[in-house]
Amino acid sequence: ALITGYIQQRQFHEALNCFEQMQSDGFSPNSFTFTSILKACGSTGAIAKGREIHDKIMSRGLLEMDNIMLGNALVDMYAKCGALQKAQHVFEELPKRTVVSWTVLVAGYAQHGCSDLAIDYFRQMQDEGITPNLVTFTCILKACGSLGSLKLGKKIHQEVKKKGLLEKEILLGTALVDMYAKCGELEKAREVLEEIPKRDVGSWSALIAGYAQHGHGDQALRCFKKMKCEGVSPNAITLTCMLKVCGSLGTLELGTEIHAEANKQGLLQRNIFLGTALVDMYAKCGLLQKAHEIFRELPKRDVISWTSLIRGYTEHGYDHLALKCFQEMQNEGIDPDVVTYICVLKACCSIC
Repeated sequence: ALITGYIQQRQFHEALNCFEQMQSDGFSPNSFTFTSILKACGSTGAIAKGREIHDKIMSRGLLEMDNIMLGNALVDMYAKCGALQKAQHVFEELPKRTVVSWTVLVAGYAQHGCSDLAIDYFRQMQDEGITPNLVTFTCILKACGSLGSLKLGKKIHQEVKKKGLLEKEILLGTALVDMYAKCGELEKAREVLEEIPKRDVGSWSALIAGYAQHGHGDQALRCFKKMKCEGVSPNAITLTCMLKVCGSLGTLELGTEIHAEANKQGLLQRNIFLGTALVDMYAKCGLLQKAHEIFRELPKRDVISWTSLIRGYTEHGYDHLALKCFQEMQNEGIDPDVVTYICVLKACCSIC
């Protein structure tokens, strides 16, 4: 009961500590304990502990007792930890597969970028006569968006609409907006957003991201303003997308406002993507000293943040500073990517 309470409150490390203490006190976990603690392993990526629990389950023959919840928890744990082949192996050995079994496998493939396999298993699931649930539809829409599978995405839209699921599930509506936006169907994405009975920051952000991704900065800006008028506060994803728009349009004033909002929410200390987007925005707007300041304050710097600064120096004619940054980046052990090399070669040409 205590372990489950910690998991419900997303205090996964505390749950794992309790599990260890329970065994130290001489108590043997039962199927329910194992099912709960596997969720903690999946959520924290503790695959070594998950494998250890799997061995204990097998040694006690608990899966042979037709314990479908425990089997599903094992598939889910491996899938969340990225051990997709292992998840599939456990899935195939289950004596009975339910919609939850199929969904955790589909979700694992979708989450780790194997969208084609997610769609394959979704189709197999339907061929076996298993009806998808809300979570299945949400996961498969993510896979459709990643692959640009608009035809399947539209088919799922018709199915969920027919079942009346959009009227009561905001996450499903958000997944639909995201799918249409990623597939470039921005007008359709906007229509779906307007049909959702309750719009939250996730659904607004999906549409804003779509407009930003496809170069419609003015539309993203209008959406952002409308979202705030409806009393919805932006999150790190919204602000990151809007900083991209500000950099593209050169709207420095709004970019500075977003910077202040990010500071107010304390997001910069824990979100490297938002910090990198700030560096990129200031660099594109020509405030290179400010971009450099933000860059130095980042809690962690990766190839994207380094490249944003290097590109800013190159685009504004500070080629020597671009090359200096490139050298520092390598000294820190960060490997350049294709975009970094293009920027550096451009700087070299200018100096020559």
